[in-house]
Amino acid sequence: WEHTRRMFRQSAAPAAPNSTPLAVAWRGLQCRQVLLALLAAFGRAATGAAAAELPAAVCNGYTEQWGTCPDLEPCHVCQPVNCSFSTWGDWSAAGGCTQVAFRHREIKVQNNECGTPCLGARTETRRERKPRSCRIPVQDCRLSEWSDWTTCREPTDQRHRSRLLMAPPLNGGRPCPEDLGETEPCGKGPEPEPCHLAPWGDWTACSASCGEGRRSRARSPATAARFGGEACAGATLEAATCHA
Repeated sequence: WEHTRRMFRQSAAPAAPNSTPLAVAWRGLQCRQVLLALLAAFGRAATGAAAAELPAAVCNGYTEQWGTCPDLEPCHVCQPVNCSFSTWGDWSAAGGCTQVAFRHREIKVQNNECGTPCLGARTETRRERKPRSCRIPVQDCRLSEWSDWTTCREPTDQRHRSRLLMAPPLNGGRPCPEDLGETEPCGKGPEPEPCHLAPWGDWTACSASCGEGRRSRARSPATAARFGGEACAGATLEAATCHA
């Protein structure tokens, strides 16, 4: 209340004689909380009959109700001054390999209390082309030459050779092969063995005791094909007619 009272003393016009302060003129505003604070102050200072004539007033909390004073003329008429920007400055690169450029503008005229504020960004960015110094060339995968084969101690051993990755692919370059090593047998291995059939067996007895009948004979592989040799070719069963 002390702060409000000082403002009242500095800004409010003197009240008319014998008037009741229903509203306090404070720079064209009236406030109910200020009125109650003044009544409470007068009540504490008055004694006797003067105190009985004052209405009771209690100040609770910080609730305020503000409004314009209907009988007061406005102090001045606000002429709108709208906010305006300056023109955009030149684009300037952020530097390095960021590929970003900036430009700025400032508030040329600031709006007043009844003017329109500025709307829009004060800084803009855009994407720039990558500088040549920041461009990474396309690089294919590069491997070393094959190493020498390892030494074989036995015909049944295996030998191995390898190569190293010298440079990985970059920016869409040709990828590296999956295999960086090779293995092969030291010897040629055993010679292929083809299949061999056994000789034909004896003919069976004739199936008829008189007239015409049938008889058969068979054979089986004597040795199966090994180490990639050719399979057996030819029939393993024969049949023929016979006469008793």
